[in-house]
Amino acid sequence: GTAVLAGNGAAVTTISHSQGTFLQECAATTVTCNSGTYTTRLTGALTAGTITTLNVYGGLVYPESTGTITTVIINAGLVDFSRNQVAKTITNLKLNPGGSLIRDPAIHTITNWTTPDYQLKLVASKP
Repeated sequence: GTAVLAGNGAAVTTISHSQGTFLQECAATTVTCNSGTYTTRLTGALTAGTITTLNVYGGLVYPESTGTITTVIINAGLVDFSRNQVAKTITNLKLNPGGSLIRDPAIHTITNWTTPDYQLKLVASKP
């Protein structure tokens, strides 16, 4: 598969990821993950992998950097905050049917749970 790196200091506005592996080490305005594996990570002098809008339509998303994600919309796939224990804030979260979320409420803050687009059945379990 293909591996792509948006390194520390990159100026990134829009990222659309499908298939392969994408590693983000910088801030981004809009990120869309359709499939594959998408990871944000701290490196060097980078202190936050801030994302304004994260749209997830499939694949695996691992937000491993600090910082705020203003809006997360999970339509399918998995957003997994558990791979590291770094504090993060999600200002607005919309979890639609087909999407999955793993987080530790002790260190991952969700300010607003927004209304899903469809009826939703929530089932809580340990990861």
